[in-house]
Amino acid sequence: MRQKLSIIIPSLRPYNFSELITNLEVNSDGDIEIIAVTNEEIISSYKDYNILPIKFIIDELKPFIDAQYRTLTDRENTAVIGSSMGGLISFLISWEHPEIFSKTGCMSSSFYYHEDKVIKMVMNYSGPKKNIKIYIDHGEDGLVRGQKMFCTLTAKGYLVGTDMDYFYAPGAEHNEKAWADRLERPLLFFFKK
Repeated sequence: MRQKLSIIIPSLRPYNFSELITNLEVNSDGDIEIIAVTNEEIISSYKDYNILPIKFIIDELKPFIDAQYRTLTDRENTAVIGSSMGGLISFLISWEHPEIFSKTGCMSSSFYYHEDKVIKMVMNYSGPKKNIKIYIDHGEDGLVRGQKMFCTLTAKGYLVGTDMDYFYAPGAEHNEKAWADRLERPLLFFFKK
């Protein structure tokens, strides 16, 4: 029975996943299983973005995926990737649950949300470096906050090429097409042989 890597992607829609997967050589004996979850399915309210989507993904979605599909359930084979607010949620999921998600892709993430609350949370973190791989990118829209989060993580000891990757896409818009054009980057960083 072939096993699959499990990647949960909040808020990505018109992506050609099958073409993308075909073009990737990944570090797995099996296939990649991409579970795309739209904003409407996962993020109905941002009143407390630390609780609602994270609780749903940890307590309901991931267990359901692992029960229904032949996934590799360990943290090393589980990533979460999101764009915009989904990127912020993806970051929080891995940051708060590195025992479940070892990789997080943050594409044009809404790090500005709630007056830079997540950036400040990382700045104020004084524990040991979390054992996660982080991918951050943005176009023009996230130039200031994307770089600020990148610098904050660098100050915490995350190294480009080892446990972090960063990409600035000059002129890129804040939409699904732009994110789809860059989706290969975090997947290669996380899973390339």
